Amino acid sequence: MQRLPSSRLSPALLLQLGDLILQRTELLLAVGVLLVDPVLGEQHVVGDAEHQLQEHLLHLFEELVEAGLHEVQELLCALADLETADLDSRQRLELLQDDALHHHHHLEEQLELITPFQLYFNPELIFKHFQVWRLITNYLFFGPVGFNFLFNMIFLYRYCRMLEEGSFRGRTADFVFMFLFGGFLMTIFGLFVNLVFLGQAFTIMLVYVWSRRNPYVRMNFFGLLIFQAPFLPWVLMGFSLLLGNSIIVDLLGIAVGHIYFFLEDVFPNQPGGGRLLRTPSVLKAIFDTPEDDPNYNPLPEERPGGFAWGEGQRLGG
Repeated sequence: MQRLPSSRLSPALLLQLGDLILQRTELLLAVGVLLVDPVLGEQHVVGDAEHQLQEHLLHLFEELVEAGLHEVQELLCALADLETADLDSRQRLELLQDDALHHHHHLEEQLELITPFQLYFNPELIFKHFQVWRLITNYLFFGPVGFNFLFNMIFLYRYCRMLEEGSFRGRTADFVFMFLFGGFLMTIFGLFVNLVFLGQAFTIMLVYVWSRRNPYVRMNFFGLLIFQAPFLPWVLMGFSLLLGNSIIVDLLGIAVGHIYFFLEDVFPNQPGGGRLLRTPSVLKAIFDTPEDDPNYNPLPEERPGGFAWGEGQRLGG
């Protein structure tokens, strides 16, 4: 008989096979006793009767053995068919999984969904494979929706708005230039540190610049700490450390924020200092409203009241 490959049989099939073998073994033992008993027993059948009985018992023994082998062979064939069906089921399941994965990727392409692996900061992919979008997209990902994501969104909105409405009021071009300068420095520093997303560091930079320009504002951190605004970035760094996060992100944001604050607010006011950061004129032309020329003489139609249609002569004059 050809040997079947090993397979994992179910417990019910194993119990059925065991019961069948046990039953056939009991029958074989019974026939063996009948074959031996005429020889060993005290009462013996003599003559032709004894010979006929032995032949009958041998024939019965052969039938039992043949029937047992036939049933075992049928059971093994059934197990082989079951294994083949199980193999076909596994193949169909794998095909269904592959098809579902294909449809998933197709759906992502149709909906234009992207993954973080297409956004993170990777210098090799940027400079060797020209995936230049990573210079911007690594600032736009703040992780899955959760506490850290909401924390960054709240701080980014709050301090970005306070800077724009405060020290950068009416200076939109300077505000944009701060973004570009901070992003450029973080990208340079990102080449030397193991960071794949720089959005959180950018948020800390905004917090640092605001805190240094508002040194007398008192802060209340979750009702636990009361301190002056310049300590806020360091409190946030300590909070990140308590949560088990890496403080490299916070240190990078503080460093870039301090460089911008020093070059923009401190160094120009020092003896012998000067303004090293100057907003390009192209940004001012795009974002700032043009100033009114004091020597501009508006056309008559632009004057209040419109055209001077002629005064004429007063009646009776």
